[in-house]
Amino acid sequence: MSADNGIYILENLDKYKINNNGEKIFVVGGIMSYRVAHIRAFDNFSYFKRLSDSTKLYRYVKETWGDCQVFYDKSKAYICADGLYSSIKYVEYGINMVGNENYDFYSKEKELTDYKQRVINEFRN
Repeated sequence: MSADNGIYILENLDKYKINNNGEKIFVVGGIMSYRVAHIRAFDNFSYFKRLSDSTKLYRYVKETWGDCQVFYDKSKAYICADGLYSSIKYVEYGINMVGNENYDFYSKEKELTDYKQRVINEFRN
């Protein structure tokens, strides 16, 4: 039986840096960030990247990595990934880097909220 899971580090160019107080600070030119998540069925990411509707991709990215701790040091992200890997009984695909992405976790937030509301409304009707 396949576990179809892995630890994935999203390397992303963020427009904002979150300081120790949780405040967003705009960074001219952006700042590389790293988010670590245990993900099942990672092929969904590739599927959403091929779609012409970027809203679904942003929703997937936000739901997958949006609540993860943000690291600005790649080595600290790998330490976190190693700890997560060690805490899971079986990881089929190990630790992987999803690199050089440019997802805007902050300004897409309203768009995603609107999208979620549309989906909820469609479900209710």
